[in-house]
Amino acid sequence: LSSRNLRATLTDSSILTDLTADHPGCTSNSVSSGLLRNFTSKQYSSTNDPLTLARLATNRVLRRGVTEYVPEHVQLAILRQLGEVCRCAPSSMDDISSLASKHNTAPPGSTPVEPPNEHQLQVALIEISHLLTTLGDACAAIIDETLLPALEHCVSHASHGVRYETVTVYAAIALRFPHRTAPLLELHLSKSCVHKEALDALAVETVKTVTNAAIASSGSNGGGGTSGRGISKMFSRALGSSTTLASRKKQQQHQMTGCSFLYHQYCLHGSTLIASLLLRAASSSGTPIPSEGVAKMFSVGDALIQTQFQRVMKNANPGAACVCAKSGFALWSALC
Repeated sequence: LSSRNLRATLTDSSILTDLTADHPGCTSNSVSSGLLRNFTSKQYSSTNDPLTLARLATNRVLRRGVTEYVPEHVQLAILRQLGEVCRCAPSSMDDISSLASKHNTAPPGSTPVEPPNEHQLQVALIEISHLLTTLGDACAAIIDETLLPALEHCVSHASHGVRYETVTVYAAIALRFPHRTAPLLELHLSKSCVHKEALDALAVETVKTVTNAAIASSGSNGGGGTSGRGISKMFSRALGSSTTLASRKKQQQHQMTGCSFLYHQYCLHGSTLIASLLLRAASSSGTPIPSEGVAKMFSVGDALIQTQFQRVMKNANPGAACVCAKSGFALWSALC
């Protein structure tokens, strides 16, 4: 780990710039140097990623330097602002929208807003979890107004770290507001079923497209027919061969299908992790969960685990089959 690179990362941090703007005697460089002494100790020496240490340092600045020493109404304002930051998070569905349009430009006269990156989102989500625990019932209104809509953006984010911190926020909500646990559990189990069905439909469509392309390619070569083994051999390179022969429109369609696969995988992973941690939070807080919810979690987990044995999904997208199986085991692990 290069201390010089880490110091530069911390010094350029926008939050340090904001915190030191009103204090001429305190510079970003001095703050980052002090933080460096804490985060280059043996406790944090297991990581070689400067951005990881920068996130930890920024969270400490937020917590120890700001939120712990301000009155409750200021904490509520910070919580609301952090929720708005997460609300601007780009969803993986945005990739599909950008592919569907040739030109993705801002309206005339408007200034494009740079969305928060994955590191900024993780910092915001971590602090949201702490503020929820600190404020308790005082922040109940903000949860419905700002946080839950914002978390919907983050749960489908392409970054695993952002999805994990989003799940942690849901767990904090469940621990502080136990009456919300069962409805949220039902909601995200239902969403898991929706995204599983969407992945199944995409897999069937992909297999059908690839098989037709393989048959057409064999017929154009004078083969007169294609055996099952021939189709299987062509399947591994079907997307490549079909896009080579197809028009640019078909290439775009293949890209959109790939983005759709990823979008539903991200959403499925996020929703099942949320359901898993909600049940664990309910268990630790003694919150009763209806037996119907537990039974549904078991059945959804079983359906997801069985995906690893479905030939259609394995042939169409092995990665999606793997995500489904891991998501199912995540649900079952919460039942243990």
